[in-house]
Amino acid sequence: MELQRARAKKAGKGCNLAGPPVKLAWKGRTAQIALSDASVLSGGMVTLEGGPARVQGEILADLGWFDQFKSDLGQMERRGCLRSGEANPLAQRMIENLSVPSGMGYRLRYGDYARTGWIDLEPQFRLRTVTPVRVNGAIEGYEEAWYDLLPRPGGGLAVQLALVEVNRKGTITKSEHPAVELLSLPESGRYLRMYFRSWTVAGDRKIALLAGPSVEERARGGAEFEKDPEGFCSRPGSITCVAVPREMVLSAELRVATNHGTVAVPVGGSVGDALRVAGVRDYAAAVKTLEMWRPFEGKPLPVRFDRSQNAILGIALMGGEELRW
Repeated sequence: MELQRARAKKAGKGCNLAGPPVKLAWKGRTAQIALSDASVLSGGMVTLEGGPARVQGEILADLGWFDQFKSDLGQMERRGCLRSGEANPLAQRMIENLSVPSGMGYRLRYGDYARTGWIDLEPQFRLRTVTPVRVNGAIEGYEEAWYDLLPRPGGGLAVQLALVEVNRKGTITKSEHPAVELLSLPESGRYLRMYFRSWTVAGDRKIALLAGPSVEERARGGAEFEKDPEGFCSRPGSITCVAVPREMVLSAELRVATNHGTVAVPVGGSVGDALRVAGVRDYAAAVKTLEMWRPFEGKPLPVRFDRSQNAILGIALMGGEELRW
């Protein structure tokens, strides 16, 4: 594949990747990329008008090669082959141009979360906390708080409280602040990684959020956290570790634009999940009128699919899609 305008300026020698599995050669500002792994270059079921084909079904593959590719791009930035901030957009453009199942594309972009138990967050996500409301020790309801993830100048995210609702015995009221303010992060906590699986020897269901000053520091902190979660979160350092209390739930949700307003689906959520959250009950009827746009090369493109089948409902949402029906 050729990705034009992949960097702002030309650079000197020593900026190519010999592979395998990824070979990258520069022709001025154009990146010429070739993959040796044929499993990510097959057939098509859903097609972007003007974009690459999408494959039906799922392919089980080791995606570690992409982590290495992103690391190589980061080294290119440090050597001056790319300007600061150009590596990640280049990696994302490569994903957009691959002909792979939507589930694989999702894991390439956000990580193999089902295997690792964590996901690196981006602005298209939001965070939600759910906390029980107790009166004299008895649970009387629950509190939900939603946090927007806003892009910061220079890279990274800012966490901003958006809404707090308290449900007591079916009566919902709004509040200005949550009872437990969990996500007040320091200025340096720009790059977020959420762990959502058990990480104690006892097997207690705990959740943690790591926030670091850079992508590299976040990765380093994640590796140390996985070796000793309890110890890591108790030690001061450049990485902020938020250990979620046992009774609280912290979840990441992907925001999706629809003609019924913005809805949010869980990590790995699909078109069908978005319709369900929007209140659709007759999926077959919705598919007959469904229109979908997906970002490609910086602009939304319509998606073509077979309306006689419901396969579109299983397409994983990557972020930035719009659905209308």
